Amino acid sequence: MVIELCIADIVTFEADAIVCPAHFSLHAGSGLCGAIHKAAGKELEAECQEIRVRQWGGRPFLPTGAGVITRGYGLRARWVIHVVVPRLALFVGDEDSSPRLAGCVETMIKLANE
Repeated sequence: MVIELCIADIVTFEADAIVCPAHFSLHAGSGLCGAIHKAAGKELEAECQEIRVRQWGGRPFLPTGAGVITRGYGLRARWVIHVVVPRLALFVGDEDSSPRLAGCVETMIKLANE
């Protein structure tokens, strides 16, 4: 597997897959996650909720590091890898954030391999 890192507008970037820093409920949320959902269209939100119910038993909050793959729908990327990231942990000096963030990266790479 080859992983390329590029600086570009993620919602218009043509790729096999992009990574979405997912909201813990898999809802669109705001920021980058919201922008990806908006560009992809309502089908992405519907698939995320279907996955949350099917794969996670409808839990309202997924754990940090949990991840899923969806289709890209209206995006130029074929797939979206959603990984639940720590909320604001990096900005408030949470010393426990590094291992959790590393777990997110591991999840992203595992899902990309799949």
